[in-house]
Amino acid sequence: MAIGLSGSNGGVTERMKKVDEGVNANDFFSRFNFPMEISYFVNNVCNLSCKHCYVGTTGTTDRLTVEEWKRVFKECMNLGALTFGNVGKEPTVVWKDTMELLRWFKEEKRALPRLRYGIVTNGILLNEERILELADADPTYVDVSFDGNETVHDYIRRKGSYSKTRTNLDNFQPELKNRVFISFTANALNLGTFAALVDDLYQIGIRQFLISPYVSTEVGINERWEELVIDDRAIASFAKLLLAGEVVDWSRYENLRVYLKSDYTTSHGVMAKLGHEKIIKRDELMIDDYGVIFNQYRFDSNIVYFNYIPFDDSFVRSVRFSHDGYVSNCYDMFFDDEAYHQLAVGNVRKQSVHEILRATIG
Repeated sequence: MAIGLSGSNGGVTERMKKVDEGVNANDFFSRFNFPMEISYFVNNVCNLSCKHCYVGTTGTTDRLTVEEWKRVFKECMNLGALTFGNVGKEPTVVWKDTMELLRWFKEEKRALPRLRYGIVTNGILLNEERILELADADPTYVDVSFDGNETVHDYIRRKGSYSKTRTNLDNFQPELKNRVFISFTANALNLGTFAALVDDLYQIGIRQFLISPYVSTEVGINERWEELVIDDRAIASFAKLLLAGEVVDWSRYENLRVYLKSDYTTSHGVMAKLGHEKIIKRDELMIDDYGVIFNQYRFDSNIVYFNYIPFDDSFVRSVRFSHDGYVSNCYDMFFDDEAYHQLAVGNVRKQSVHEILRATIG
């Protein structure tokens, strides 16, 4: 099995402090109200069929209504949640529901200024009218998926998709462009095209790039994904070259933000390798006010971030809801419907979020 997780959650804030050496789970989790990050599938339908899509669940019916989502989200806010990401399957396919929820978050933010909310999208269906609606909903962030240069991107997603998404992205207003994160699933085919992607999208005003390694897990590899899988050593080598200025020539850019995202469940090996190569430095870790732990490297006005998750934060810091109300972590969604429903820890139609999390983590 292989997996690459997207989702910037709004990136790293400027409010940060040094992490105490020897931080452990109890110390860390005692500093925050949890869960802090909520990701949700407003639907389970997509207009593309990407080679690296990790979603194994195929059910498309019985979606939560907008009112059910609002009830769930309000409870999550009362528990301490501050970040809400509409991560799938493709939010723009159910545009009316997606926008109603974004506008609701906009209103909620009046009473909860630290609230962050956004979407992850392939950008294909974002025409000019929808872009105006999206800007009016004032999302904290918009993650737009690109998988390398046009040739590789179109091979992974669909012919013509790079050009279409780039055109739509170029139509974003400057303020909305400032909130865009390019979601780049790093794999064996596209890693060498990252510099070209940065250069192309920088020309239309994009400054933030999120890299999620497409790594294999211990469960096994389906032949559909085998050609894309990248190992930990390749990611570490890429990271070293990135910091050496041999991937991106930092002198050519201003205010770039590059994030390399890891996940405890699926890419623990990546973090370990980056630690071994002294790219992740435990004695120099920082934490922002949303609980994101990271190392940062500055190149004049440009910054590279490597996030670090020292312990499993599933159901404590981060929770995911499926389109039909099941509660799980990201990894569980790789499996088919029967397995996924068995792995899920509850369903919000049957129990409150508080009851589900209390039974799961104590």
